Amino acid sequence: MNWLFVDTAGWVAGADSADPSHEDVCTERDGWLKQHGGLLTTDYVIDETLTL
Repeated sequence: MNWLFVDTAGWVAGADSADPSHEDVCTERDGWLKQHGGLLTTDYVIDETLTL
């Protein structure tokens, strides 16, 4: 399995439909999951994302 690291900006853009990158992030994320593998992050990134 291949992994794609997702940072805070990626999680926020994927969750916020008002973010200018939202559509692109969702398209790329879904394509990656279908063709390559999984998403990887850290507990620090999750903490920062939830704090925002």
